[in-house]
Amino acid sequence: DAEGNLIRPSWRDIDEIALNEFLLCLADEIDLYVLKRREVGLSTIFGGLIPIYMAIMYPGSTSLMTSADLTRVTDLISEKFIAQHGALEDWVQPKRTSYDKSKGHVTLAEIDEDGKQTGNEARVICRQTSQDRKDVTNLEGARAKYAFLDELFLHPFPEEVRGSVESCLMTGMKRAGIMVAGG
Repeated sequence: DAEGNLIRPSWRDIDEIALNEFLLCLADEIDLYVLKRREVGLSTIFGGLIPIYMAIMYPGSTSLMTSADLTRVTDLISEKFIAQHGALEDWVQPKRTSYDKSKGHVTLAEIDEDGKQTGNEARVICRQTSQDRKDVTNLEGARAKYAFLDELFLHPFPEEVRGSVESCLMTGMKRAGIMVAGG
């Protein structure tokens, strides 16, 4: 919470709505835009839970994330993704094989009892796209199953980020991933 205390969240109707809509959009390969009030937990759901879900359900996938400013981008990777990943039970948690906070890059993989990697690596890439117009391309280059633009209405270049990420969500001429944007 805001005071640094560990909380155990309760299941709210908004959680069910957000997750159900996400799963429908993922199945139909269409983007999801979420307009909401403050304190809904959009960053927690789509910056923490969903990239973990993508890593587990789609081994070898890439999740891209960004937000309205560098502070929010840093918090998204460390306070949302890393915090939730670390709180998972060992039996479900894909193991972190690398984490570079300064580059906003996490690699996850299945590891056997001998410490050997047994499956594809999933990646989570979280970069700032807001300090200058040229930064909107900071997520380009990776093929992604999932992208998240947090604080949509505070971001100075949301349309440009969306356009830049579009090619990452494609495999050839076919759509392979979705973007969630909200605020």
